[in-house]
Amino acid sequence: IEDDGSHLSNLWKKRSQWLDPELNTRVVLDEFTYLTKRKERYAAGIRIQDASSFDFEGAARRVQCPSLFILGAGAVAFFDSIGYEMTTQTKKATSYFHDVEVAPNIEPGSINLMNQDAEQWARIVATFLKSKYL
Repeated sequence: IEDDGSHLSNLWKKRSQWLDPELNTRVVLDEFTYLTKRKERYAAGIRIQDASSFDFEGAARRVQCPSLFILGAGAVAFFDSIGYEMTTQTKKATSYFHDVEVAPNIEPGSINLMNQDAEQWARIVATFLKSKYL
């Protein structure tokens, strides 16, 4: 936390190029809450695992139920453009699952797919569940 409040504008600027103001406000609030409760988590012995140390492949290979991948076209394009190779990584990740379905990319589908395209997401999930008799 900075004395001049610049920490808030820095949080805002992190995502302002690809989030609309309403959603960015929600994201900033969530991240600010997460950051300010850090000391409480540490005092309670709660540590959040570094994602790079998680054995995703091993965990995915143990999944026995049907799995559904839902991606936003905008998110894929964004992460591909900054070198994270989301298209390639998605193909690799889906290969780890025994019974996997990849839905067509949601348009425009930003990185906040659940918040911005919830109706499309819900329709895809409902169709998937129905196809599995769930």
